[in-house]
Amino acid sequence: MTVIETNGTRIQVRACTVGEIKSTVAYFFGMSEEELHRRSTIRAVTIPRHIAMFLAKQITDASLAEIGRQFGGMHHSTITYAIERVEGQRNTKDGVELAVRIILESIKC
Repeated sequence: MTVIETNGTRIQVRACTVGEIKSTVAYFFGMSEEELHRRSTIRAVTIPRHIAMFLAKQITDASLAEIGRQFGGMHHSTITYAIERVEGQRNTKDGVELAVRIILESIKC
């Protein structure tokens, strides 16, 4: 079990695979898993992709390089950027925090 804290609320999540996280995030945002692999800079794609990368690092034991491979060969620095971006947005954008919380509660691994 992994425990993740979101705005003072602790949520327990079973260990998952990166694939299961991608599937849950894609479903939540109404997109395909393949869209998460696109190197698009459109916000409708980048926000879900960043959230999926953030959750993959938080929930799994996968390295940054492995997460990058699971997202179509992205460089580990891209994963680090995504994680930092989500961490910053969780504190300033209610929609990002709410999405992270809902996805965490709905992950079925």
